[in-house]
Amino acid sequence: QMLSIQDESIAPPALTQALAQVRKGAEAMPTRQLLRQLESEWGEKWREKVDLEERPFAAASIGQVHRGRLKEGNHAERGWKEGKRVAVKV
Repeated sequence: QMLSIQDESIAPPALTQALAQVRKGAEAMPTRQLLRQLESEWGEKWREKVDLEERPFAAASIGQVHRGRLKEGNHAERGWKEGKRVAVKV
């Protein structure tokens, strides 16, 4: 990612052009992969914690971001309440 924002004095023109295309947009990961990742990180009951939009509102080469809302649960230790809007980076 750092190389993608450098000028041609640091990287060859062909490389900077290719990286610029990657930076302009990336495809979202398949839903199956997203769900596997969430389960791996948060456990099988992750859906009890957050209501998450499956389609990301931002995607890049190293991750993507989804909108969500916290569900009932013990979020008080962080000062969060049920219904709080959150962004989840995967």
